[in-house]
Amino acid sequence: MKTKPFAEETAAIRLRGVRQHNLKDVHLDIPLYHLIAVSGVSGSGKSSLAFHTLYAEGQRRYVETFSPYARQFLERMDRPDADIIEGIPPSIAIESAVTVRSSRSTVGTMTEITDHLKYLYALRAVPHCPKCGAEIHREDPETVFQRLEHLPPHARVLVAFPYRPAGKKWVQDLLSQGFLRIFDSKKVLDLETLSQEETTRAAEEEILVVVDRLVWSKAQPPRVMDSLRTAFAMGNGEAVVVVVEGERWRFSQDLKCARCGVSVEEPSPNLFSFNSPLGACPQCRGFGRIIDVDMDLVIPNPRLSLRQGAIRPWTPDRIEYEELLDFCRKENIPLDVPFQDLSEADRRKIIEGHKDFYGVRGFFQWLESKTYKMHVRVFLSRYRAYVPCSQCGGRRYRDAARLYRLHGVAIDELCAWPVKRSLSFFKALENTCRKDSAEALLIQEIRNRLQFLADVGLDYLTLDRQSRTLSGGEVQRVHLTRALGSALTHVLYVLDEPSVGLHARDQERLMGPLRRLVSLGNTVIFVEHDPDMLRMADVVIDMGPFGGDQGGHVLYMGPPQGLAHVPQSLTGRYLYRTPNVVRRRKKRRSERRFSQAITVRGAQENNLKNLTVSFPLGCLIGVSGVSGSGKSTLVETTLYNGWRRLRGLPSESPGRMDAIEGIDAIADMVLVDQRPVGRSPRANLLTYTKALDPLRKLFAAEPEARLRGFGEGYFSFNVPEGRCEHCKGEGFLKIEMQFLADVYVRCPVCDGRRFRREVLHVRVRGLSIADILEKTARELLEVFGDVEPVRKALEPVMAMGLDYLRLGQPLSMLSGGEAQRVKLLRYLGPQRPKVENKGIFFILDEPTVGLHPHDLQKLIAILDRLVDEGHTVLVVEHNLELLSACDWIIDLGPEGGDEGGHLVVCGTPETVAAHEGSHTGQYLRNRGLVGENVSTRRATCNEERSGPALQLVDKPTHITIREAREHNLKVHELQLPLHAMTVITGLSGSGKSSLAFDILFAEGQRRYLECLSTFVRQYFKILERPDVDQILGLPPTVAIEQRTSQLGRKSTVGTITEIYHFLRLAFARLGHQHCPQCGMPLQAMNPETIVHRVESVLREHGGRLLAPLVRGRKGIYKDLFLRLTAMGFDRVRIDGVLHSLVPLPSLARHREHDIEVVVLDTEAVEGLHERSWHRQIHEALKLGGGTVVVSRAEDLFFSQHLMCPRCEKSYAPLDPRLFSFNSRHGMCLRCDGTGLDRDRPCPECHGTRLNAQARAVRLKGFSITELAEMPLWAFQDTWTHMSFHGTERAVADPVTREMIERVGFLTNVGLDYLTLNRSGETLSGGEAQRIRLAAQLGSNLRGVCYILDEPTIGLHPADHHKLLTNLRALTDRGNTVLVVEHDEDTMRAADHVVELGPDAGSGGGRVVAQGAFHDLVRRPNTLTGTWFGRSCPDWLSWPKHPIPGPDGWLVLRGARANNLKGIDVHIPLGTFVCVTGVSGSGKSSLVYDVLKEALQSVRHRGHLDATVPLDDLEGFAPIRRLVEVDHTPIGRTPRSTPATYVGIWDEIRKLFAAVPESRARGFRPGRFSFNVKGGRCEVCQGQGRIRVAMSFLPDVTVPCEACGGKRFNRETLGIAYHGASIADVLHMTIAEARHFFSSVPSIVRPLVVLDELGLGYLTLGQPSPTLSGGEAQRIKLAAELTNHRNHTLYLLDEPTTGLHRADIGKLLKVLRALTVQGHTVIVIEHNMDVVAACDYVVDLGPGSGDRGGRVVFSGTPDEMLQAAHDSLTAEALRRHLGRAKKEGRDV
Repeated sequence: MKTKPFAEETAAIRLRGVRQHNLKDVHLDIPLYHLIAVSGVSGSGKSSLAFHTLYAEGQRRYVETFSPYARQFLERMDRPDADIIEGIPPSIAIESAVTVRSSRSTVGTMTEITDHLKYLYALRAVPHCPKCGAEIHREDPETVFQRLEHLPPHARVLVAFPYRPAGKKWVQDLLSQGFLRIFDSKKVLDLETLSQEETTRAAEEEILVVVDRLVWSKAQPPRVMDSLRTAFAMGNGEAVVVVVEGERWRFSQDLKCARCGVSVEEPSPNLFSFNSPLGACPQCRGFGRIIDVDMDLVIPNPRLSLRQGAIRPWTPDRIEYEELLDFCRKENIPLDVPFQDLSEADRRKIIEGHKDFYGVRGFFQWLESKTYKMHVRVFLSRYRAYVPCSQCGGRRYRDAARLYRLHGVAIDELCAWPVKRSLSFFKALENTCRKDSAEALLIQEIRNRLQFLADVGLDYLTLDRQSRTLSGGEVQRVHLTRALGSALTHVLYVLDEPSVGLHARDQERLMGPLRRLVSLGNTVIFVEHDPDMLRMADVVIDMGPFGGDQGGHVLYMGPPQGLAHVPQSLTGRYLYRTPNVVRRRKKRRSERRFSQAITVRGAQENNLKNLTVSFPLGCLIGVSGVSGSGKSTLVETTLYNGWRRLRGLPSESPGRMDAIEGIDAIADMVLVDQRPVGRSPRANLLTYTKALDPLRKLFAAEPEARLRGFGEGYFSFNVPEGRCEHCKGEGFLKIEMQFLADVYVRCPVCDGRRFRREVLHVRVRGLSIADILEKTARELLEVFGDVEPVRKALEPVMAMGLDYLRLGQPLSMLSGGEAQRVKLLRYLGPQRPKVENKGIFFILDEPTVGLHPHDLQKLIAILDRLVDEGHTVLVVEHNLELLSACDWIIDLGPEGGDEGGHLVVCGTPETVAAHEGSHTGQYLRNRGLVGENVSTRRATCNEERSGPALQLVDKPTHITIREAREHNLKVHELQLPLHAMTVITGLSGSGKSSLAFDILFAEGQRRYLECLSTFVRQYFKILERPDVDQILGLPPTVAIEQRTSQLGRKSTVGTITEIYHFLRLAFARLGHQHCPQCGMPLQAMNPETIVHRVESVLREHGGRLLAPLVRGRKGIYKDLFLRLTAMGFDRVRIDGVLHSLVPLPSLARHREHDIEVVVLDTEAVEGLHERSWHRQIHEALKLGGGTVVVSRAEDLFFSQHLMCPRCEKSYAPLDPRLFSFNSRHGMCLRCDGTGLDRDRPCPECHGTRLNAQARAVRLKGFSITELAEMPLWAFQDTWTHMSFHGTERAVADPVTREMIERVGFLTNVGLDYLTLNRSGETLSGGEAQRIRLAAQLGSNLRGVCYILDEPTIGLHPADHHKLLTNLRALTDRGNTVLVVEHDEDTMRAADHVVELGPDAGSGGGRVVAQGAFHDLVRRPNTLTGTWFGRSCPDWLSWPKHPIPGPDGWLVLRGARANNLKGIDVHIPLGTFVCVTGVSGSGKSSLVYDVLKEALQSVRHRGHLDATVPLDDLEGFAPIRRLVEVDHTPIGRTPRSTPATYVGIWDEIRKLFAAVPESRARGFRPGRFSFNVKGGRCEVCQGQGRIRVAMSFLPDVTVPCEACGGKRFNRETLGIAYHGASIADVLHMTIAEARHFFSSVPSIVRPLVVLDELGLGYLTLGQPSPTLSGGEAQRIKLAAELTNHRNHTLYLLDEPTTGLHRADIGKLLKVLRALTVQGHTVIVIEHNMDVVAACDYVVDLGPGSGDRGGRVVFSGTPDEMLQAAHDSLTAEALRRHLGRAKKEGRDV
């Protein structure tokens, strides 16, 4: 079985025939566990290889292991176009830095720290009174008592409640309730002797009514708490404790300040989120800013006087100007003094208004009431801007959130701290929260993220810093925190240009975390151009040689040094050779004196330190500095926004500064950023450069075009004249594929050419207009180089290095760097703006992004050209090549954040390089880019920075677990080998599942999901973080559990395997609708025919004409309703109900909706002209995409696509949901999609589950129900013989691939006999298990840790080899397999066995032994050695029941359920019967679908019901009861426990109620129940633990603080029985309780049975949901064994589930005891020990499915061994017993 171990040193991702995008049949073996760079010129295929091939396939395969529901929220990745992709690990992409534009995004939201903070504050923050500042706590008697425990013993204490007298009889009212005293003015008054004066005075104010008087040293806790409980009840939740002649304390059960009476809001996570209406400031809605009048725009030049027009909106020709002057004269406000020199009071009067003068603000408030006028809105926009919110001060949170403080710190204050300070705060908090797992989890998550921000040099950022204000380098590193903070191994990380936005110094700093990822056993692949980053890689894959169609080849793969020897590699030339390409600037520098400059004075925004900087004009300026030094703040926020503000142009608020000088020296300032050029896919290089205009003229001038009357518009795909209307000029059709990636198929009408055929016939110089769009700039100039307008438009494209792009490629598909360079084209081409004398000031933010060094020279030439034409170019840049080519460098720093913002040096590159304090200068100097002997120094530098030689990284070879304490585990350290199969075995309850699932699976999946967004994670069940100190070397995990959930009636083999989902997709996209009534194929209907038929129906019968817009889709439809309103429509029908569009309907976004717009209503259109009828029906057809609905008593569909010519009936378009029996669109409404009506086949759908329309759709002659009824082998044969061509094939291929792969894997595990429509509830455990395993085998992943829970359960020994072969296939691919198992075959096949024990429960959880199975069986001190070694005791020699039959026979005749072939079965009563056979042979069908149903029928009705698939039942009279002992939980809630189920808890409660102290205090048995009020703890309602919902984090259950997890209140816990409290009893194990209650027969009897069944490790109070199916089954057995004497027939399905061989003996004793008592036991079982030990065997087979369903053998085990020769069970039993003899066991 075992094969040679997986060879890590040769592990590689194997690619063969990769043709994704422009890749040319690439063949590669990419080594794993290395840092790999992918290089090449722009467009050479780097991203196609790294992202669209490697990342796409790695993520797609791992995501396939998730549920279809969860997958729909993940990015849908298409399969790459490749022949073979093997050995790929799960992948995670870290995209290149893209500046965030949302104002709601902050550093905290990007890193998800704020998401964790909101839960931490909701959990632990303490509210403070807004009036007095005191802490507010919610109190109860328990907490009040704890706070009073510090009182001195002699203190005299009053327990009271506040009372405000009302009416005249308040004294009598109090007396009648038993209250005799009040406390007033520091003394106690007796109500019975109260004087009239005292009564009157007391009635005027609040008084304290005394409940109890105590001397603290003598006060008993129960009495104190009873008094406090009374005080709270009488005081409406408030109580007062008074220390006589001392303090008084007020307590409240509500969140209310007891001193001031002020209530605060209840804490909830959303209260601490500024992105939630609950937590956001109501004025700014959480943005921190509002749009308001910006006084800097109203008064842009405060140096002007009022008479000179300081108030800009009030020009001298406006009446407001005259009224201002009149007001100033009255108030003696100077008119000729600069506005800034006016007194503060005078300025306030002008701005805010005074008496009869409205002021500036009053003027704008008046304008707000006129905004319905367009010119007013335009006027207002000139003077409004974003300003800090006046209510929250820019902090985003509402006042209620800021009242809560975590250790004295409010959330807005914490978010304003630098990361460095926040990190120290949370490090200090860690020591205070060890007892609370929820708080500890949150703090650890926050601290980890803060630590990583600090590790990559971002400790100066604040969490509330807007993401849009971050530099490119900061954004990149913030994005890395989520992924790099994970401790996963065996993952493929794919990064896109990680050096983007990083200074040379920061690049080296970034490589540390990337190296750390590799050292953990991951593979890191990054696309990169920077030579220094490439040199630091282990392996370089160089693509090329050029871009576009001339790229896509792998030029080289190996160590970076080897690139120097690849002559065709442009990367190699720049990596290890001296290219001598940096152009020198000395001539220009000597000619220009930089006489003119723009100067920014006193810049203070963000971290700028009162900076004054001059930008010389007419040259190339570089602004440099480490990340966070203030470059973007200076250039964009301060310079650019300040210039726009001074010009009166709309802009963001400029950075704080004193002044900008010299702006009159430039004509314009242009920011060329990396935002997309256009969002429309119709914009391309031809349209952007205007090169298409002259070309269209050439086409229109052709004789054929003139002859046909084709003008220029015919050669545009944006207008209907010449474009293909089928695809609207797109060239393709988008087909939505739901959970598959959308398919874009070539338009079948124009064949992807975009234009009508006759337009394409027109050619110029041999090219059609479609050919033009496919050309690159270089190719087009070769043909049209002599056409001057075309040449001038495209030459800049060539010069910019974009000649590899196809001219018809949508601009929306360009990268950020490409988009930036495209924007420069308009300033280089013939359409560039004209400027006189003054140049333009260009600002470019990192223009080298995405540029290969070869292309960089082209960019420098373009920037030179702009400067030579008189412009100024400023680049914010880190690229040292570009900086060395600048005329002037402004270097900021010296560090980032608070340590930055200074001007380090400015001057020529030589000046900067010579400055010792400049990091930029240091790297310019070290790289040899400036100064003399550049070539020599550069070459030396390159040699020094050579990359590492290719070597295997010292990575993990084991999964290491240290200090695991989950549940009963006590594992100090355990190492599990990677890439091997490990079996974890041990007694039931020894901790196997805790180790495998609760620790390894939970942590492995949690770490992977942490790399996904919080939006995605909320749709996954995130498992709780396990109690373990450290787990190293853990890959992403996949669990294949035995019975994760009960499969329902609506689950089928098709839905479980997802084959049916893909089949639905195929029928929706490729199927042909036939008429459900007459069977004719539906045809397209002429629009004019529809118009006449609709008109006829509406005129004759009336009704409404509706256009369907949305069919069963979730989403937000506010914009749709607004568009409809703008189009003049006033009503819509939503989900069958009419709604007005005024006001706009509000819909639930997460529900599916049908939306139709009412186009015409016959009740409102009497007298409408026929032409208007036709026009409106045509409009409805256009809106509805060719379909309209006439709403009457029954809707009538009219469709251009689906119409029956015979029945004249139309149908809705095909949709995947039409074929879903779980959707209202497709299910048969009579049976609700179950196929059954009162347990019989539905007469409407005949059991097919679907409605008539779905059943009438045909694909290649088959309906979907016909295909679903085929066995899988027949389905595969039928589908693969279907032929699809053209467009059909593009849709069918991905669907076919998915379905046939899944069928193949099901065949491999022996399930090809199943049908797709087989109900999930009819599957056996073995079948369900193998279906799940087949799904994982289909993922073809590497590096995953698969964890299986007893995979042999439900499998016949004859099927074991199939299972083990498939598990070995997983390890051979480089995966790790962990199996929780007791099966001997599996342990023999494993590479490693870990035995936990030595006992169960608290006596287990330790690693007893580990090693190979053949070693463990030789150790007599291990369970493996004891039960599978030579000294193995055996129960096979037990005496069998006498010859079966004396007690009668139960006879079934003609059993025919499912695959049973009308068989007769004889079962001897009073015996232990085993029904066995291979998986799928019909065992469950016989026992449950036939025998169980038949017995229930005859017992309830007295005769055999006709619905039972059985001819006759004989011999059932002796059976009095039928009990099914299954694996279902013993209860649905944690309140059900073993003690409650077996009935001993009531007896135990009676014992406690009989204790003398209980009787004295009146405690009855109900007092000791945790299910009812009275004695239980009300904080946790008797559960002992409180669940804290954590949304995207796992929910956490924490011990109740009030009762300490003991479930009961203090008074109840004070009662003891034999020294133990009721909580102590609940925590006893069954074995401990057996001895504790040994003298109480009614209690000890069930405990003895439970203990003998191997359940002695369970506690009496263990919650039902934590019990395994096997444990639940044995608890039910124990209850039966002690309670019933009548002849009972017990049915058990695989009772050995979860049992070690040591426990099977205990189980067999119990089953034998039942037969001794006269009962009959029937078990379905494959375990050979059970088969050998039973009295009688019924063996079904011989095969599975249709090949099974027969009785192969029936008789005793001894008879089977001797007589059965065709039985696989007999063969397995002989092998089992023969192995025992061979190993010397007693048989």
